[in-house]
Amino acid sequence: MTTTPTPKDAPDTTKKISILSDPRVIAFLLFLLSGVIYLLCSKREFNWYNNYSYLADALLHGHIDVPNIPDYLESVAFRGHTYMHFAPGGAWISLPFVALFGIEGFNCAYLTLFLGAVDSALAYLALEQLKLGKSIRSRIVLTLMLTIGTVHFYCSSLGGSWQLGHISTMFFLLLSWNFLFSVKSADTPKGYLRIFLCGLFFGLAVCCRLSALLGAVFILYYIYTIYRFDIKAYLSFCCGAAIFGSLYMLYNFVRFGTIMDEGYSLTYLKDYHREVYNQLQNAPLSEQRRLFKAYKKECGGPLQLKFVSYNLYSILMMAPTFSHDFPYLIPELTGVAITFTSPMLYLAVTARQKKGIVIALWISAIATAIPFMMNYGNGMGQFGMRYSLDFTPYLWLLMCLGLGKTKLRWWMIAGFIFCFASNLWGALYWKFYY
Repeated sequence: MTTTPTPKDAPDTTKKISILSDPRVIAFLLFLLSGVIYLLCSKREFNWYNNYSYLADALLHGHIDVPNIPDYLESVAFRGHTYMHFAPGGAWISLPFVALFGIEGFNCAYLTLFLGAVDSALAYLALEQLKLGKSIRSRIVLTLMLTIGTVHFYCSSLGGSWQLGHISTMFFLLLSWNFLFSVKSADTPKGYLRIFLCGLFFGLAVCCRLSALLGAVFILYYIYTIYRFDIKAYLSFCCGAAIFGSLYMLYNFVRFGTIMDEGYSLTYLKDYHREVYNQLQNAPLSEQRRLFKAYKKECGGPLQLKFVSYNLYSILMMAPTFSHDFPYLIPELTGVAITFTSPMLYLAVTARQKKGIVIALWISAIATAIPFMMNYGNGMGQFGMRYSLDFTPYLWLLMCLGLGKTKLRWWMIAGFIFCFASNLWGALYWKFYY
């Protein structure tokens, strides 16, 4: 004779449900999913475009110049020394790996891939803390829009120095945001510590790409919404940011005699005014600092208004080309506009709620886009527009604010699928053809 199971005898599904709905579990699964996708789309070979490894090795040997950097890697010379001209953050996070495996044993592509996969977890946790997304499924889709539906996908799967700089910036920015969003009330005992950690990781993001500095507007306004005019909160953020920021300025001062990063100005002279750059190198070492200032005044710097029109065209209209031969659709080396890679980001304009936050996000998005818009190059040697990753996090968050409270509709799903497919095409094209 069978009996109906009593509640005591019935299987307990509570634990399973709670585990599957735990944001940390979902974040970890997104990390695994993104990592596998990036790995499958990567070349899985050593990436020789490893500028950061040479600076990391130099730092391990007690100096900041990179005399042994190969000619095919970007570098600048000043006052008798050769320097890597990128911001140093990518080298700092490469230090332990270069120390363990050496320059030729450490593949920066795998570090980029790993950080890109972690970005998926961090982006999901950020949405969870902000309660954006009508359901778990919505938050998952919105998360993957950032990490697989933008050129973040291509950068994570390719993994050279250019890409490591962008992905590490995104990693530290998202980490900074997670500490920021975890502060729910000014009365939280650990609030100041979390704001300090927000500043610490934001400082690291800036040390990976200097343009990230302009995104501080959003963070400072968010702090204002919680703490208003509590000076301790702002000091906590600034003290955290100053730790790595001061190291960056010291690094610049030792190289160039100023806290400003002149590496990009030297690169501009080297690329656009090679004869002037060569004259600088041939001048007496004691005169080079004075001559460099004069040449900058004469030739201008890497950021000029005359480059805006081309960069606007690049970000909005630069299309792939068609071919009669397979694979028919060709992403040119000069890049592809976000109109064709990530059009869903345009839905940032739908953000209406939390007007102060929306305005702060738009200010940060526009401010971080300005260096790209005025830059003498659009990124080159790329799929999509890699410089767009400077302002993509802000457009993405605006898009999430616009869509986060609505149910996923067919046209949203279609738009996200298009973005995923477009960036998958870009990553695979680079894998097999470039």
